[in-house]
Amino acid sequence: SGSTTLTTATALSDGSVAVAYQDTEILPDPDPGQYNAGDDTSVANGQYTGTGDGNLVIEITTGGVYGAAWATITCPDPSSPIGPINITGGGVLNIPTIGITITFTDGGDGILIAGDTWSFPVYEDKGKFVIIE
Repeated sequence: SGSTTLTTATALSDGSVAVAYQDTEILPDPDPGQYNAGDDTSVANGQYTGTGDGNLVIEITTGGVYGAAWATITCPDPSSPIGPINITGGGVLNIPTIGITITFTDGGDGILIAGDTWSFPVYEDKGKFVIIE
């Protein structure tokens, strides 16, 4: 197993995702956030240290303001799911067991909605460099 550097990934309000990867192989991506009730966006940063190719899915399991909301993380790694983990008052969800940090940006409603999800493709090291815009 290897590791993949996820340099940036932004879930956009239209359901698309803008991502940049170091040493990855790109696989098809679902429609992250396409049906979310809330208006928040998210960016993933870090170096994915889990195993397997697939999608890292963040689901808000307890809604509320930043600092009171909680999320569960599902990934291709056999240790999945992870959490629930608290989303800090600054909108940060730190997932140290897989090397990823998610930063949420409020869209104006001031809360994260239970059931909303964001999905980021993650991959083990495949020896390639790819940027998707």
